[in-house]
Parts: sequence; C-alpha cells; structure tokens
Amino acid sequence: MIEIVKAIVMIVSIAVCTMALLSVRRIRREVMARAEATLADLLTRIEDADAAVNYPTRYALVIRAVGAALRLDIPAGFAYDPMVDPGYPIVAYIELPTGQVSWHMPEHPPAWDGHTNETKYQRCRDYALGVANAAAS
Repeated sequence: MIEIVKAIVMIVSIAVCTMALLSVRRIRREVMARAEATLADLLTRIEDADAAVNYPTRYALVIRAVGAALRLDIPAGFAYDPMVDPGYPIVAYIELPTGQVSWHMPEHPPAWDGHTNETKYQRCRDYALGVANAAAS
C-alpha cells in the first residue's frame, strides 16, 4: 500500500511540474509576442512621424525601438557616421529579421560638462527628488 501511495505522489508531482513548465513556456511566448508587437508598433509610429516631418517624436520613438529590439535579443545600437550632414552624425541601427533598418539622429548640442559618475548620479537623484516633491505639493 505504501508503494502505491508513493507512486501516486510521484505521478502527481511529475504532472504538477509538467503543468508548471508548460505554463512558464506559455507565459514566455506571451511576453515575447507582446514585446514583438511593441517593437512593430514603434516601427510603424516612426514611419508615421517621419511622414509628418515630426522629427522630435521620431527621435524619441527610435530610441524606444532600439531598446525594444535589445529586449528581444535583436542586435541594435548606435554608430557614428562622419559623412552625413553636420548635426546628424549618429545612426541608430536595428537588425530586424527582415533586414537592417537605420535612422540618422541629432548629436547632443552642448559639450560634455566634465561631470563625474558621482556628480551624474547626484544630479539624477536631485532630479528625482524634485519630481517627487512637486508631485507631493
């Protein structure tokens, strides 16, 4: 009788583990599908912003699309193109499964102010504190 109970417990344990594994796989597929849909939406919105000659919106969407691609393990990043019109030497690239896409981006106009990592993160904390204080008022 004890062997039968042990066998039943083992079978139930295997079934529970199998169901959990299938659930994790399903969740991963759903998360990936949502991430892919997000990237597809961003790419469509980039094209719309381009057509509307709304470059500030386009730049923000391109940066978000690069981040979305990286979360999907799609190679993406930025490079410097010295041969382009002055002011737009940065190129954002995404290596989509359908082929490479890229956009020229503006360079940051002010020069580096010499801040250190410590100063940088203090400025970030100060900004976050200011936002929190403003929201609390």
